[in-house]
Amino acid sequence: MKKVSFRRKKNNAGSTIIIVLLMTSFVLILATLITTTTMINLRMKLAASQATKSFYTSEEAVDEIQAALGKISVSCFNRAYEEQLTRIFSYNQVESGSSEESDTKLVNINNKKANEDLRVNYMKYLLLELKLKTEAETTNMPSILTTSVIGKWDKTKDNNVNGTSVSSLFVRELNSYIEDYVTLKNVGTALEVESISVINMSVTNDTTTGAGSETSGSTAATGLPVYAVEFKDCVVKYLNENGDYSYITFDGSLGLPDIYIDFRDENLVGTLFFADYSLIGNRGISLNSGRATINGHAYAGAGHGLNVTNGANLTVGSNKYMICGGTFSIFRDKTTAVALADTKKGSIKAGASNFTLGSGAELWAKEIVVGNNGYITAESGSDINLEDDITIEGNYSNVEFNSGSSFSGYGYEDPDSAKESPYRSSALIVNGEHSKIIFSSGLSKLVVAGRAYIKFENEVSVATGESVSVNTNQEIYMIPADLIVSGKNPSTRKEGDPNVSLNIEINQSNFFGYDLLNKTSTGADDFIETRDLKIKANESLGFNEDQSRTYYYFKFKSRAARNTYANLIYGTEDEFVSYVMGLDYYKSLPANAKTTYLIEAKKLWTKIRTSVDSYARVSDSAIGIENSDGTIVRVNPYSSTGSNWFSANKDYDFKGEFTDRECRYNVFNKILAPLESGTKYTSTSQAQTYLSNKDDKYALIDLNKYIEGDIYGNVINKKGFDKLTASSAFCKTVDSKVVIVFRNLTNQPLVIKSGSETKISGYEVTLATTKGIIVTNGNVRVECDFDGIILSDKDIEITDGCTLSNTTFDASFGNGSLWKFVEDNSKADGAGNIALRADNGELFKDIFRYWNPKVGSDDDSSIKVGDMTYRDMVRVSKWRKYDDPERYIEESSKASAT
Repeated sequence: MKKVSFRRKKNNAGSTIIIVLLMTSFVLILATLITTTTMINLRMKLAASQATKSFYTSEEAVDEIQAALGKISVSCFNRAYEEQLTRIFSYNQVESGSSEESDTKLVNINNKKANEDLRVNYMKYLLLELKLKTEAETTNMPSILTTSVIGKWDKTKDNNVNGTSVSSLFVRELNSYIEDYVTLKNVGTALEVESISVINMSVTNDTTTGAGSETSGSTAATGLPVYAVEFKDCVVKYLNENGDYSYITFDGSLGLPDIYIDFRDENLVGTLFFADYSLIGNRGISLNSGRATINGHAYAGAGHGLNVTNGANLTVGSNKYMICGGTFSIFRDKTTAVALADTKKGSIKAGASNFTLGSGAELWAKEIVVGNNGYITAESGSDINLEDDITIEGNYSNVEFNSGSSFSGYGYEDPDSAKESPYRSSALIVNGEHSKIIFSSGLSKLVVAGRAYIKFENEVSVATGESVSVNTNQEIYMIPADLIVSGKNPSTRKEGDPNVSLNIEINQSNFFGYDLLNKTSTGADDFIETRDLKIKANESLGFNEDQSRTYYYFKFKSRAARNTYANLIYGTEDEFVSYVMGLDYYKSLPANAKTTYLIEAKKLWTKIRTSVDSYARVSDSAIGIENSDGTIVRVNPYSSTGSNWFSANKDYDFKGEFTDRECRYNVFNKILAPLESGTKYTSTSQAQTYLSNKDDKYALIDLNKYIEGDIYGNVINKKGFDKLTASSAFCKTVDSKVVIVFRNLTNQPLVIKSGSETKISGYEVTLATTKGIIVTNGNVRVECDFDGIILSDKDIEITDGCTLSNTTFDASFGNGSLWKFVEDNSKADGAGNIALRADNGELFKDIFRYWNPKVGSDDDSSIKVGDMTYRDMVRVSKWRKYDDPERYIEESSKASAT
């Protein structure tokens, strides 16, 4: 059967609309997707913009903190810098390593020392400003500077005022630098430092080749420590008005940049005045046993001064200078004295330490201190000049001035100055038993330009009203027993002793000197001055209990009052009666009471004056001191007989004497040059003019540039010294003269002795010829005679039997001078050889500033003070976002809820 096919007619109507609808739906979907994506992108951009804004707002805090820290750092630097400028041009510092005088050492204030102190003081002021340390804590800076961790963050202590951690305090300090910190916090937005993990003290070595350093000009660094305060993980957060937090973290540090400052011009005009000297010990000279003679000029520096001990005998030859930059000490033993009988005038005292100043010789020193069994003899024509006192503080000791000798204690207290200084006021003081100062009746000159001070421990002193003081007449300034109701003067300091304190009654009716005593600004009595003397038990010295005492002295209202009192005690009875009858209190009394008062006053006056012990006579031409303002009124100890006692001379130019002597001593302590005799010097410029005419090279001499007390540094170019001795010591014999330059980096002395050949073995030098010149930066021990110059930056010890002289060289520019010797032997001969040249090619003459004044570096790439800004002192590093999602969500939620 045939199949039947059905065919339907296809109809396309409506297909277009369907396609359109499909396409429209697709476009709508696509548009929606685009719109959604755009909105998301926009939101992301808005979020990123807000985050960036917050981030940079946090950065503003970092900038503000850096600027504030920079301001503080600059302020601390300026303070430390100005302090060093003042210090380096005013004085040298003498430090003491212990209570023993022998441990005292001179610290030369040169560029290197000043830079060291600058860095330490900068850190001190910085720690104080940042409140990381207290004033009390910064008194021991060395221990602080070696501390690695200053403080760690401790959140548990943040709200505990008494237990707040150092880091917490530092965080508070940093927040105080943010502008409007409190205001922002109050209005709901906050920009603040949240925490710091740790604060450290960083110490590294400087890599700078300092222009004024000892190693300048080389590739070596100064080696000076560089200090910095470092803080790590400092978190700064910003809370915006939408409650969003942004965190930034950075590390920071504060410290001086790579800088070495030339505080003073070290390119000094070198001089050759030292060539007249046989011994130059920049720290000191000592003779500790035996006998020795110095027949040349000598210089003993301020560090240890000149010391003659243990029964040694030292003689300074005729017409020589013995310059001591500090204290001349002489004693046999510090603790015990041997009873010695009087000996004939001028003889060496057996069993004592002796010092003899030869005829025409001059001794210049800060002071002379004579301990137990010390004997000093000034021969005819000799001259002793002291800035301070001759003090005998030991027993069985003498200082004797023979006929024709002279003494000038030129230390002078300006009457216009209210400040009193026991170290610049010359006097003659005897505080020992069986000891005396003897002046010949033929004394050439005696000038005592100050007052005596009763000295106690810890450098406290009580001024007296006289230039001459012995241990007995010092009692006139102590509160007498008649004015003590209970107790004793001095009083014991032993617990439980009834004499541990005094009950003193002083008024107009019982003391004739009442009107001379001190009163406070309110008029209250302030009559008593106390001083403690500590003497602990010492069985070896024969006392088993503490012998410490407290002394009670009258406290006078002025210098003139104190000296008026001294004048009353030393004066005549008529002078005393006249003074008492002129008192207002005396005049107010009825007639019978006046008689009683005068009788009682004379009794007390007599008791006080009987303690005065006369001990010295001089010729009528001898000079004491008197100033109309009462600086010193009378210096003659009381005596009922004799007319040749010390007499005051108010017409003498004591200030002129002080200025001249001070100027001469100052020049000695800088370049060893003697100023012209017969001329009175009134200023440094006058001395400079005289010296500049000595040689063409001295024309530009500037005395203000030299460091007082550093002869070695003013003569020797340390850079040239280091170059010459870089590989080995310099040792040659030229023209029968030994020339040695020895570099010593230890405290072991260079021992100089005679031998069959000239050689150096370790720290021992043997000399086949004992004349020439020896230069070293270390200690020296001389065990043989030597004719020439021994120049040391430290101490020179002379031993028994040595005679030191210098007929080999002089400071002139002719034949026989050091200049001529060096010049002739620094030139090449026909074969091209130079006698005074080292194997490394360096010349001997270049160790001296005279031939080689330049010490600065030719290439100093370090930053200059004038170019330095706060950004050189404050550094920000590892600046980064702080990423702690959990904390972010937690903090943001809290902020949103708020």
